[in-house]
Amino acid sequence: MARHGVQYEELNVSDNHLARAEMASASHQFGVPVLAVNDEIYVGFDRVAYEEALKIREA
Repeated sequence: MARHGVQYEELNVSDNHLARAEMASASHQFGVPVLAVNDEIYVGFDRVAYEEALKIREA
């Protein structure tokens, strides 16, 4: 995301109990990665879904 100029916050949920609780509350799961864009939550890595949500294109 950084190479596309997307600002983001990366949280290590294995070390951060508060972040883990927030992730579980938002996604209703403990799987990672979790991407939150506005009100949408994406669980698991899906490049196409991420690109669409963030309105970016892979070159």
